[in-house]
Amino acid sequence: MTWNLEELRNLCAAKGLPDSTVYQNALYWKLQRADFHKKQSETIWSNLFSAHQELQIYGEEWIQAQFAYESHVEAAMQSLHSMADILAQIINQAILNGALLEDEVSFSGVLDRLKCPYSAHRGHLGCYGPNCLEV
Repeated sequence: MTWNLEELRNLCAAKGLPDSTVYQNALYWKLQRADFHKKQSETIWSNLFSAHQELQIYGEEWIQAQFAYESHVEAAMQSLHSMADILAQIINQAILNGALLEDEVSFSGVLDRLKCPYSAHRGHLGCYGPNCLEV
């Protein structure tokens, strides 16, 4: 998957939308970290198996490899998990014009705002249905 952050920045600038560069950069680095840990986890078992003609399953080297593998997988998942919050920050800035304060942004909160016709109003507290007049 490739991310064209420059195109997104140009699109936001052309539309006069708030700058979300700091969030875009964070998203890029989270993706890079996840990819790094993915690659590290892939090499652990192949290195272990290629280094030994015989290997004791659940022996000391096996346990060390399993620990390292699980640590990299966990780190990759943590990076991926936080990407949803960063995407929510980008959507809040680029589409909702910063309607939510930075510390109020969550992915579910942004999705709720996108469903409401009054979503871009900073004072809007939440949508209460199709005839929402909460502004």
